[in-house]
Amino acid sequence: MTFRDLRAFRSIQSKLTGHGESHLNPEGVLLSNGPLGSSLPQSQGLAIADHLAKNDRVTICVLSDAAAMEGEAKESFSAIPGFAAKGLVNPYVLVITDNDTKLSGRITKDSFSMQGSFDALAPQGWHVIKVEKGNDLQTVYQALEKALSAAQADPKKPVALWLKTVKGFGIKATEESSSGGHGFPLTSGEKITDWIHEIYNNAAPQEFLDWAQELKKLWEDSEAKKAAKAAAAAPATPAIKKTKIQTGLSKGAITAAKEGLPVFSVAADLAGSTGMSTFQKSFPDRSLDVGVAESNMISTAAGLSKVGFIPIVDTFAQFGVTKGNLPLTMAALSQAPVIAVFSHAGFQDAADGASHQATTYIAASQPHSAYCGGGAVLCG
Repeated sequence: MTFRDLRAFRSIQSKLTGHGESHLNPEGVLLSNGPLGSSLPQSQGLAIADHLAKNDRVTICVLSDAAAMEGEAKESFSAIPGFAAKGLVNPYVLVITDNDTKLSGRITKDSFSMQGSFDALAPQGWHVIKVEKGNDLQTVYQALEKALSAAQADPKKPVALWLKTVKGFGIKATEESSSGGHGFPLTSGEKITDWIHEIYNNAAPQEFLDWAQELKKLWEDSEAKKAAKAAAAAPATPAIKKTKIQTGLSKGAITAAKEGLPVFSVAADLAGSTGMSTFQKSFPDRSLDVGVAESNMISTAAGLSKVGFIPIVDTFAQFGVTKGNLPLTMAALSQAPVIAVFSHAGFQDAADGASHQATTYIAASQPHSAYCGGGAVLCG
C-alpha cells in the first residue's frame, strides 16, 4: 500500500473502494463484506472452521451498531455464544463501535435505539466489556488486550467489546454531522486543507498538506470553470432543471397521497440516496425507517399491504434483490403487492466495490416484478 494508492481512495481505478474486497486485497481482506451485517456470520464460520482445523488463533470481528440492525447479525448474536458453549468455536472477540450513526443519520432518531440489542448480549452468553471512551486509542488498546486474554482463557465464552464512539472523530464538522461525514470523496477539496490542519493540530506531514492543497486547487479550478460556463451561456435560453430520475416515483407518491391514496413509505436507511426522502419529508406520519434491515423492510411492507396500504420500499438494487429477494417472493405468494424502488442499478455504484454493483438485479427480480426504468422496479 503506497501513498499514491491512498490518493485514489473510493474510485474505480483504486483497490481502495468504499468497502473492503477480498479479491482486490487478498493480503489484507480475508472476506468481502460490503453488505452491512454479513461480516459477523462470516467470522462465525471462520471461528468454527479454525476449531475444526485446530488452528491456534483468535477470531476478531469489528461491527458497527448500524450493521447490527441486520437480521443476519442478530442471528449470530445468538449463534456464536450458543455454539461456543458447546465447545465448537475458537476464541472469539466481537468489537462493536456504537456511535448511533448510519448512512442517512442518527439511528435512534430515524429508527429506534440499539441499546436493547447490546444489553441482551450478556444474557445470550457473551462476556461484555463496555468502554465509554471508544475514541481513546490507549483505553481501547488495553480493553482489547483484556478481551483477547479473556477469550483465550475461556473459549466457551465469547467476548463482546462494546465501544461508545463518535463517528468522524477529530473534525468538528464531521463529529456534528448526522452521518459522521460518511463516504467523503477526496475529489471534493473545498475544506480539505482546513480538515488536515484540524486533524493534526496544525502539525500535519508535509506530503498530506501538499496533497490537500492540490485537491483544493483542483476544486477551485473546477468551480471557476462552472462559473465561467454559466456566465457565457445565452441568457435567452432558459435553464433546464435536472433531477435524478428516481425522484420521479417519490413525486408521484406525493401526488397520490395528496389525492387520498393510502401510500406508505418503508425505508432501510437509504431514502436520501434513492429519492424517497422527499415523500418522507412531505408525509412523516406515513413513513417508517426500519434501519439497515432490507428483509425486515420488505416484510413489513407486505403486512401493510394486506391491511390495504400501498407500501413503497427503497434501497440499492444489489441489496433489494439479494437480502430482499425472499421477502419479495413471499409478498407475491401472499398476494401482498409492494412497490419497490431499487436505485443504483448495474454499475452505478462502482466506487463502493463489487459488493454494491447490481449486475444481476433484473434476472433476480424477474419472477415477481416489472422493470420500469431508472432503477425502479414495481413488485407485486
